[in-house]
Order: sequence, then structure tokens, then C-alpha cells
Amino acid sequence: LLREFLLRRAARDLPHAVGADALHRAATLLRTSGQAEDALTLFVAGREWREVAAIVHEQAESLLEQGRHATLAGWLELLPPDVLQGSAELLNDYGAALAHTSPRSARRRFEQAFELFQRNADGPGSARSCLGVIETILREFDDLAALDGWLGRFDRAAGPSRDRPVPAAVLRARMWREPGHPSVARLRDSSDPGRAAGGDIARSVAALLNGDFALSAAIAKGVSAGSASRRLALAACNALRALLDGSHAAAIDAASAGLDIGAEEAVTDHDAWLRTLRAAAHVGQGDLDKARAELAGVDALALRRGDRAFVHQVLALLAMATANNGLALREARSAALLAVEAGLPWLEGLAHVTVAHLLAVAGERAGAESHVRLAEALAQRLASPLLRLSVLFAQAAVAVSADDEPAAVAPLQAGLSLARELGLHHVPGLPPSLVAALCAVALRRGIAVEHTRTLIDAGRLTPPPSAVRLRRWPWAFEVTTLGDFALARAGERLEFSAKGPGRPGELLKVLISLGGQNVRADQIADALWPHVDADYAHKSFTATLHRLRRIFGEDDAVRLRDGRLSLNEALFWQDGRALDQVLADIDACFRPDRATIAEPALRALVEEALLLYRGPFLLDDVGHPAYVARREQLRSRLLRAIARAARHWEEAGRSDAAIDAYLRCIDADEQCEAFYRHLMLSYQRRGDSAEAMATYERLRSVLSGRLQGVPSAETQEVFARLRA
Repeated sequence: LLREFLLRRAARDLPHAVGADALHRAATLLRTSGQAEDALTLFVAGREWREVAAIVHEQAESLLEQGRHATLAGWLELLPPDVLQGSAELLNDYGAALAHTSPRSARRRFEQAFELFQRNADGPGSARSCLGVIETILREFDDLAALDGWLGRFDRAAGPSRDRPVPAAVLRARMWREPGHPSVARLRDSSDPGRAAGGDIARSVAALLNGDFALSAAIAKGVSAGSASRRLALAACNALRALLDGSHAAAIDAASAGLDIGAEEAVTDHDAWLRTLRAAAHVGQGDLDKARAELAGVDALALRRGDRAFVHQVLALLAMATANNGLALREARSAALLAVEAGLPWLEGLAHVTVAHLLAVAGERAGAESHVRLAEALAQRLASPLLRLSVLFAQAAVAVSADDEPAAVAPLQAGLSLARELGLHHVPGLPPSLVAALCAVALRRGIAVEHTRTLIDAGRLTPPPSAVRLRRWPWAFEVTTLGDFALARAGERLEFSAKGPGRPGELLKVLISLGGQNVRADQIADALWPHVDADYAHKSFTATLHRLRRIFGEDDAVRLRDGRLSLNEALFWQDGRALDQVLADIDACFRPDRATIAEPALRALVEEALLLYRGPFLLDDVGHPAYVARREQLRSRLLRAIARAARHWEEAGRSDAAIDAYLRCIDADEQCEAFYRHLMLSYQRRGDSAEAMATYERLRSVLSGRLQGVPSAETQEVFARLRA
């Protein structure tokens, strides 16, 4: 008010003091003394637009460094349109001033500046305006495909030079659109990251995109703290690396640290990205409620098209985790479409991998293979080893889902070889259950066994049903009950005590004999302590269970829930359980709906059953009543399976195979009379009565010597027919 009063009095009493010449002299003095803002006010009052433009351009860089973007934009808006539109430098400054608040408007100003610089053949100016356009496209995160043209224009404007540091914006754009570009490779392999404008964080991201997680982590560890923007970028890099490496807890910690930094510094640019990463990590950990809550928080933010593409991919993973494959397929397809629109080829490829898996599960092999090919083309274009790894595993998964395991061998070999080469222990874009199933295929076929076991251990993969028979799976414990009883941990036999297994061993045996899952605790207590009262038996059971868990070294090895005891099947390989599955597969070979019997598969199954059956169930505890039912169940199932296979072979003129199978059964379990009787009948059908009668004499000798018994009436009847 005072200023306005004085100006009015001066205009009335001393008009020459506020005339154009006086204002110009005063503004010039203020400008030379460093009071640019006051000088600008006087130049504006005098409508000296050339001087105003000069001050604005001089002060632009300083104002931007101070974060005074609005001030710079306000000054520029004071200029007449013809002055502003006629200056490439001013348009460039205007774009920089608008970049944070209105990226799209800023982009238009940079594009206008580029046209003027080009018209004036100003290469450095053209390069600077290109960088402005690239920065705004990245900030919009709406259509990164537009980067391709501007990256080309930047290269032409800046000129070829391997020694010139690559601007950070160009590196970020290359990483999104073309991570295999030579400039990104040079940054990744550089021993002097400071020469690149992207610095050490950009180098860490470049190593991450190449699948070199160890190098990326080592670089990130050496990054010094800096501005809030720098710390947020580092947090996002750490979270993404941990997520892609399957380290979900570390991803949650890194993303949470970034969100804390943003909250402290009132910088929210990274919130959507960090919260989406944290939601994906919660899905990976199996904490689906936290994942849903996180995604609800993301949904409340102002999302760009690129952000929405990532959110849909995480929603697809969440739907798969809840076995809602229909919803998962819709979300994955949405992620792929949005990734195309947003120009995110890496995410597009990952979404195609997810869609391929879901279509394969639904039995649509042709559609699944189509999406695998799309992902494969993107992996080749991007030169991305991470995406190629996912594609190879997806190819194998599609073949396995179509019961075409031989077709899965080549991609599985290539995928495991690539994983071993890169030192990777996680396959992005595929659920752990699928990776576990593919690992089981690899172990069964002897493909990269050691690295496959490493992959399983690193990912803590739960063994799929197909792994029950796989002794190569890295089981925590192995329990042998057919023949001699034995317990091993990581391949080393566990000894209970010098006196033998004692009560903890008996508890384990009883639990296994009763099925191993959801066995009532009182039923086990009755079997182990049949002649004591219930309270004492329960106390003894509790103490013995504690001792057994101490032997295992893991409380989770044996679970007690709601009064029922179970072995943790993810930790134990059991020969009896493996035999059950093999015998079920043999029975399946003879289902009525099978047109033909696959002879090689049948032979392999019978061989596997005979290798597993090394003797009766718990041979050293023959008289224990708790084991009798399980022992007879296994014997009868084995006999039925071998008898069906033997009859099939006899009808095919291969009686030798049938006889050999029975002989091996007798070698393993010489007290099982039924094996002898079926062998006698096989010899009889072959016309070899002498061998049949010799088998009877062998049986009679075993029974009389071991059990003080004689053959049953049924066996004696077979023998009588042989003598007739």
C-alpha cells in the first residue's frame, strides 16, 4: 500500500522520475546489483519485453534448482505470446517450469522449442529440448512408445560420441524401451559410473534388468544418501530387485522404507509404484489380506496408465493365489493391453507369460502357445535374459499342462541353463506351484539336477504331488519304512539314541502307519500306551512329541492342530507314500477307458514299484498291532498291481517278465504267501510245472522254518492241480 501511494504521488508531483527512462535506469541498476526480481518488475512496468525475457532466461536455471517452478512459469506468462513463442530458449524454460505440474503442457512447449532449434540448426539446443520431451513422457507414464522417436532425434542432435556421458533421462528411457541398447550395456559394465549422468543408481538398475542381481545389489549397497528423489529411486530399485529375485520380505522392507522417505519429505511421486511393489511382495509371501489392503490404497491414488498396467498384473497374481483363474485371466489380459498402450514391453511380455500359463491350465494349448510366442518376440527384441527365462519356463509349462512332457524337455533345459548362468533362483511372472511342478519334471528327467535343487531351496518351493516319488527332490527328511526303518536328514542318517528309536521313533512309526495326516492324538496315545489311563497317556504323548520335534530340529515337521497330528508332507519323503502313488499309476494303466496300455510306461512303473518295495512295512516290528493293517494294505495293493501287469505280459507272450516280477517280490518279502502262489500259477500257464512245484517247496520251507506253519488251503489246491 505504501509503495502504491508513493508511486501515485511521484506520478503526480515528479512525473519525470517514473517515466520510461527513469524506470529503465532503475531496473538496470537493480539488475547489475543482483536484484533480478525487482529489476524484472520495473522492466515489466516499462513493457521492455526483451529485457524481461533476458532476465527470465538468466534466472531460469537458478529458479528451477530452488524448486521455484511456479515463479518461473509466472514470469514467462507475463511475456507477450509473440515474444515467448519466438524464442526457443524461453519455450524450453517454460517446459521445464511446467514439467512437474503439467507434464503434457510442458511436453508441448519442449516440442515447440525443438522445432525452433531445428529451424536455427542449433544442435545442442535441439538435444536439450529432446531431453525435456523425454523427461515429460517419462513423467506422464502414459505412452512410453513415444520415446522411441525422441530418442532417435536426441541421438541425431547430440551427435555420435562414445565418450559423452549419457543423460539420465535418456538412460531411463532406454531401460524402459530398449534395455539391451549399447548405452545401457556400457553403463552396466562401466567401472566409472560417475561418468554417466545416471550415476550409480542407474547402473544398479541396468544390472538388474540384465538379470545380474548380485552386481545390482553390490552397486546399490555402495550408493551414498542424497536428495529425497535419489533415496526414493534407490528404494524402488531395491524393492524391484528383491521382488524379481523372490525375496519378498526384503521387497516389502525396501518399499516400506521408500514410502517412509516420501512421507517425511512430502514427495509422493513414487507412492503408486512402491505400494504396487509391496502388494506384489505380499502376494508372493501368501499374505493375501495385506495384498488386498495395499491394492485398495493404490486404487485411491491418481494412477497413470502405466501404473494401472502394473496394478492389473498384480491383481492377476492375487487372483491366481486364490485359485480364481477366470478372474486372473481377465486381469492378465488387461495388464497386457494396458502395457501395449503405455509402451511397457517388458511388462507386456510378463503379462503374456501369465496369460499363457492360465490358458494352458484351462486346456487351451493353441492360445497358450500363441501368447508364449508373443512374449518370446518381446524377449528377443529387448535382449532381456529375465524375460527369456520366464518365456522358457512358460513354454515348458504349456507342454506339461498338455501331457506332452517330452516337448517340455528342451525349453526346460535351456531355462535352467540360463538360470544357472545368471545365478537366478526365481522365475518372474509364474506362480511358485508351477515352477515347483517344472522342477519336479527336471529332476525326474535328470535335467540340471544341482541347480534345480538350488532353485527349489532358494524359493522354498512346496513339492507338488508329482514329487512324492522323487527322491532327488531336496527333502528335509527321508523316512524308510519298507524293510528296515530309517530316518535321514539332508542325506545323513539320524540316530535316535544308542538304545534305538525309543518312544519318539515309535510315535513316528505309528503316525505313518495310520496315514500320517490328521491322525487323532488319542488314537496314537492308545496305540503307544494301551494299558494306562487317558491322562497319563496324554502327558506321555505330549512329552514324546516334544522329544521327536527336538530330534527333527523343526517344530513344523510334525504339526498338532485341533487334537490331530500330521507330518508336514512338504518336508518328508516317504517310501510308503511313493509306493502308493506308483501303484495308483499302475492301476490307472488298466482303467476301462484306456484304449491301449503304454507298454514302456507300464514296465517303468512296475520297475519303480519293485525298487521301492524292499521288504514288508516295518519289518523289525512284525508283531506290533498298529502296523499290521498298513503292512497288509501295501502287500495286497502291490500284489494286485503286479498280478494285473503279469497277466497282461503273459497274454502278450512275455511270461518271463511276469515271472521275474514275482521273483523280485518274493526276494523282498519272502513270507508273503500270495506272491508264491501267483508265481506258481504263472509257471503253470507257461507249462513249466517243475518250476511251479519248486516254488511250492521253497514256500513250504520258508513257512515251516520261519513261522512254523504250512501253506494255506488255497496254495495247496494249486499244488494239487500241478501234481494231477
